[in-house]
Amino acid sequence: MCQVEAITHVAHTLTQIETLSLYNHANVSLLTVFPPNLLRLSMNNPKLDHHVWGKCRFPLSLQELDLEINAFHQRHPIDLVFQPLTVLTRLQKLAIRKVLLVEPKTCFPDLQLWPHLNSLCLRVATVKLVHQVLAAVPTTQLHKLHIEIEEDDPRRLGMFEGLEDADWGNLKTLEMDFVDF
Repeated sequence: MCQVEAITHVAHTLTQIETLSLYNHANVSLLTVFPPNLLRLSMNNPKLDHHVWGKCRFPLSLQELDLEINAFHQRHPIDLVFQPLTVLTRLQKLAIRKVLLVEPKTCFPDLQLWPHLNSLCLRVATVKLVHQVLAAVPTTQLHKLHIEIEEDDPRRLGMFEGLEDADWGNLKTLEMDFVDF
């Protein structure tokens, strides 16, 4: 595990690093340039600033991203959070923890650009948003799915309503609220 400050100005020179765990306990700026051959990245940050986040240039080689933002009650539009990630065509695992994803500010992100995505972990505000995410990612490629839905209306639609005919044959691990079962 490495503090952000330790590699802030040298990250682009760390060409041999394939796995990196970063934490930022102080309120230091988010790293925006990463080692160029990185395959796995785990980041722990106290907040998500969209002006800085939008400037992040993740290496195209990135296959696994585990992002934990310790701002549990903040709401973030899904399009702004996914904006720097949509170019990651080799992405296999995406976990965005503690960040509450809400409706997009502009348009829903194109998730078809992640043909290798097989593990997804998200915390979303509504079932409608979950339906949009699951409709955008081919269900045949998902092996692990962890979805937390904040909407607490007991009469709300289930997470899989309307997706009963989808092919869930490759799904090995499913983590969700019992209401959605």
